[in-house]
Amino acid sequence: HIRALCEGDALLTEHLPFFENAKNDAAHLIDSALEPTVLKMRMDGSAAFARLRDELFAGLSIDLTLDGETKRLPLPAVRAMACDARADVRKAAYEAEIAAYPRLETGMAACLNAIKGEALTMCSLRNFPSVLDWSLIVSRKDRETLDALLNAMRGALPMFRRYFRLKAKMLGYEGGLKYNEQRFADMSLVTDHYSVEEYPFTASEHKPRFRSISRLADSPVMRDLCAHNYIEMNVEDARALGISDGDMVRAVTPAGDITEGEAMVRAGQVKGSFAVAFGYGHRYYGARDVQVGDEVIPGDPAIAAGTRLMTMLDPVASTDGTLAFWSDNNAASPARCGGIYKIEKA
Repeated sequence: HIRALCEGDALLTEHLPFFENAKNDAAHLIDSALEPTVLKMRMDGSAAFARLRDELFAGLSIDLTLDGETKRLPLPAVRAMACDARADVRKAAYEAEIAAYPRLETGMAACLNAIKGEALTMCSLRNFPSVLDWSLIVSRKDRETLDALLNAMRGALPMFRRYFRLKAKMLGYEGGLKYNEQRFADMSLVTDHYSVEEYPFTASEHKPRFRSISRLADSPVMRDLCAHNYIEMNVEDARALGISDGDMVRAVTPAGDITEGEAMVRAGQVKGSFAVAFGYGHRYYGARDVQVGDEVIPGDPAIAAGTRLMTMLDPVASTDGTLAFWSDNNAASPARCGGIYKIEKA
């Protein structure tokens, strides 16, 4: 019926997939009389149990022995040690984390059962055969496409395993990957060029909950939920530098590039490193005025709120006016989180 209505009209025919998707989605709407009840159910159901899950993780304390000293640490702090430079620290933290999880089994089982139970109820109310079918329709994918992707992945796994085993052997990593210090394009160590005493911090980036890398920056709703990001620091690092939550701080590279933003101090951030969420601190993307012909399209300064990580350039390859991005030698890809920094109050 929709196709017949669109025939003969180029504009409508161009948008036919949208109309067909809208028709399919309409078949899975909840009865309007039930919507208020369902919304309340979700607040008391999956949303509440998701918060409980977060509280269980955040509240779990773990006894960890390092260098002969036993400390009681929160789970996020222990998990952050997976990025520690020392293999014995990474191993001890991992084993302590795994040993602690049985203490959460009952509570986590209740959370998962409640969330899954709500999903099954929603499937019934919205006329989906299963949660998988629901996910496929939302992602505009059919079962045949999913099966083809999974089969291709399964078929490629043996080749990938052989590749990684051979690469590990050539790099001297047999028996497992080892900690690899940061290097430049000529494989020289960062410490051969700069002082880690002066620049003791590394950096990482992550996708935030309320926006992607850039696409949701122009959404007023998303900006209201979280107007800007932070420079996230470890509790002990912040204490040593006299930095508190809300302080304006700067992370500076040896080349003088500056990442400036508001500090967030938390135990879950690995010691010796700081983190910055993607999707904030835009210089363009609607953040400033743009002139198109005789018309000036006004920008929105709120899109520029927050900060973005100023990644180091590779000084070995950046010669003769060429700017070379830092690269990951193991993955052979741009390393957007590489570099060393010092942190100071702004």
